[in-house]
Amino acid sequence: MKHFHDRIAPPKVTSTQTLWRNFSERLIGIVVFVIGLALITSFALRIGYVKQQVETLVSADRDQGLWTATQIQVELLEFEKLTHVAKSSPDTFENEVRTDFDILYSRLSQVLEPNIAIVFYEEGVSSIPTEIIDIRDQMAAIIDLNDNLNVQELEKLASFASNANHLWKSSIGLVLQENREYKVLVRQQMVETLKSVQSQLWMAVAISAALQLLVILILILRVKYQKARNHNLKDSLTGCASRAGLQYALKNSFNRTKSGFSVAVVDVNNLKMVNDKFGHKAGDLVIQSVGSALNKVSRGIDCTARIGGDEFVLLLDASVEQSELILERAREHLEKLSNTENFKKLEMQISFGVAYCPQPSQFNDAMSLADERMYRQKNAERKNKHSVIRLPPDNNIVGV
Repeated sequence: MKHFHDRIAPPKVTSTQTLWRNFSERLIGIVVFVIGLALITSFALRIGYVKQQVETLVSADRDQGLWTATQIQVELLEFEKLTHVAKSSPDTFENEVRTDFDILYSRLSQVLEPNIAIVFYEEGVSSIPTEIIDIRDQMAAIIDLNDNLNVQELEKLASFASNANHLWKSSIGLVLQENREYKVLVRQQMVETLKSVQSQLWMAVAISAALQLLVILILILRVKYQKARNHNLKDSLTGCASRAGLQYALKNSFNRTKSGFSVAVVDVNNLKMVNDKFGHKAGDLVIQSVGSALNKVSRGIDCTARIGGDEFVLLLDASVEQSELILERAREHLEKLSNTENFKKLEMQISFGVAYCPQPSQFNDAMSLADERMYRQKNAERKNKHSVIRLPPDNNIVGV
């Protein structure tokens, strides 16, 4: 059965094939990720542009500026009235005057904010009189420097508030006249921006749908490929690995072992006699039982493969001595199984040989040696049916 060996060894593959077989799922994921990242970046840039346009329009929205301007005028009038009333009883109204001035100060400070100040600009020239800010600061000085406000100080505050109110009325007159035309312009710009966003959104929906369909198609094809490959990697009779499954294990699981592994060749004894005497169904039952026994004693990344009619190959993540003990357990299990009622007429025996393999590239040499040991054991068992032959290591053992 040595003619199987060259057909079992891993075929030579190119670096491109190795990369695809080992990293195909990652490559597909990376491609999809890059495409998705490109789309997201494109949409993000577009959204950023639209956001900038909207913020520009919102910041220049005169409704907000005019509302603030109106509030400032109201606060100036209210503060002027309060200071006149407070002159009759300064101590009683002092706290109320200070609180109202804090509100007025905050309102007047808002005219310096960009989204408010832009309302009062016409051809680059501000219509806000600088005296307004000066008056605010003078009133703040009166409030802050005097612990108790008297009638004279309240008179000054009322006078400042009256002057500020007159200045403020004159500064917002031009803005009120141009408000209608500006609103029309803003609405036109908003409509154009929204149309642009709508076309971008439809494009995004179409690309996203196409990308999702592509990913689904790739996944479906991948699942079908995995099913076909898994079917090819298994032996239909025993459930063990097939020759392709053995090659797959050599190229993947056992290609990463650093301390080497053991290769075992197992052969079913007297299978031809069982087929001739009891029929091929009985022979298949024996092969299935041997495959089941070998699978039971396998551990971890171990691989049990059926490579011929009655020949099995095992890749064992263990030393030669440990592997021989593992196969002895399989032999004992089969002997016990032969004595059960269902198998009382079938005598199931196996012969095996084990050799050490430092790396997958030396698999052929290790398997040849394991095959030789298996035949030596088989011949010895024919001479003494009930003896178990333990062969000493040869000088030409691979890696031993």
